[in-house]
Amino acid sequence: MKGYLVGGIKSWKDETESVRSIGAKTIATELSHAKILDVRKPGEWNVSHVRDATFVPLADMPSNLETLDKSANYIVHCGGGYRSMTAISVMRREVFRNLVNVKGGFGAMMDAGVKIVTEESVESR
Repeated sequence: MKGYLVGGIKSWKDETESVRSIGAKTIATELSHAKILDVRKPGEWNVSHVRDATFVPLADMPSNLETLDKSANYIVHCGGGYRSMTAISVMRREVFRNLVNVKGGFGAMMDAGVKIVTEESVESR
């Protein structure tokens, strides 16, 4: 045996943190006190994104976290939900605590009628 868990499996369960996830339809009520953080790839962001969102691709996240306010509330999303959960894990490691995941990601947000900026609307300004 190379090691053991002090306190057994019960101590591990007591130490785990859960991530709050919300449906896209409830984002409107959350936006009054939170910022949207988009962690998708640059190509996805360039095609369309949530209006007034902050963009920090997951791949660039560890080196760009200093651009974010650790005390702010963030609604974190990606395309479907996997990358945003990874981003939240990285952010928690760096002492961000007010983080919410979007179930279904960007696609669910579009379906829910969240205000989206597309390449065409950016070009037409």
